[in-house]
Amino acid sequence: MVAGVGIGIIVGAALVPALLPRGLPATWWALAAAALLVSALAWRDMPDAPAPPRRTGPREAASADALRLLALYALAAVAAAPFMLWWPDFIIRGLGRSTGFAAGLWLIYGLAAAAGPALFGRLADRIGSERSLAAALLAQALALALPLLTGSGAALLLATALAGATAIGLTALALTRAREVAGAAAPALWSTATAAYGAAQTLTGFALAWLYAQSGSHLPLFAAGLLAGLLALPLTRWGRTVQAEN
Repeated sequence: MVAGVGIGIIVGAALVPALLPRGLPATWWALAAAALLVSALAWRDMPDAPAPPRRTGPREAASADALRLLALYALAAVAAAPFMLWWPDFIIRGLGRSTGFAAGLWLIYGLAAAAGPALFGRLADRIGSERSLAAALLAQALALALPLLTGSGAALLLATALAGATAIGLTALALTRAREVAGAAAPALWSTATAAYGAAQTLTGFALAWLYAQSGSHLPLFAAGLLAGLLALPLTRWGRTVQAEN
């Protein structure tokens, strides 16, 4: 399910360069039609979700840990926004690279996003979700720091791969952590976390647009994302957790 986000980015990266010669309005309409078609095809395969059972376990500890997870996930959304919303534009207008080069990097972003959940999930199996979340946030911070330091091709490639893998990989890790924190009540916690992520990224989109209009540069956008990612790092340590139920 989460890998599907990366697959969609891959398809978009392949379609946009072919559609742009027809103009931006036609490109947007074509992407909207493709999204509608894919949604219609996938709709029948959505499973019916049973009502989640009531949570059991130490309410106070789970509540504190749940708040940590919500704050961490919202900050991760803020940190992911500069790449999700501005990366191709930065490559083309900020660095003067070609549309084809930007589309190629966006394709790599999608490939990394598709692979990220499995890679970070395997890491969590080996070292645990807390350490994996910290590692993912550090990787995300490195991705945001690289364009602030250099515009070399190698740095752009590494930043793209790290940003793509962590953008969706952090979602998989947060979902895992929600199960550990809330046990049987994880669906309710995950629903709240998803709303927090969406709200944080929506507000960040407006804030970054304002910041770009004021500064005329993409670099403050990545600096803001880096700050959010660093603020999330101290939240990767929890106390007790509710054990996940089979």
